[in-house]
Amino acid sequence: MIRLPESGGPSELCGDISLDLSVGLSDIVLLRRYLSDPGGEPLFDGDPTRCTTIEPASTCNAADLAVLIRGVDGLEPGIAPVCATAGF
Repeated sequence: MIRLPESGGPSELCGDISLDLSVGLSDIVLLRRYLSDPGGEPLFDGDPTRCTTIEPASTCNAADLAVLIRGVDGLEPGIAPVCATAGF
């Protein structure tokens, strides 16, 4: 799990889909569920690029899921600061 420091503001970590100031299993589950049924429930309210983890994009895809899983396991390539909340 990748943890963010408590800042009192919104998370700036790409991949933090659950908005719990960390990137971990819950984010992987949410993104996997969304990708299996993109017409179902929305992934989350707010920034639609929060799940972007590897390259700038407006929609999340299987590559973002793969990088999220690898990033949580501490493997390369790590989660890149490419989502809008990271200032991209």
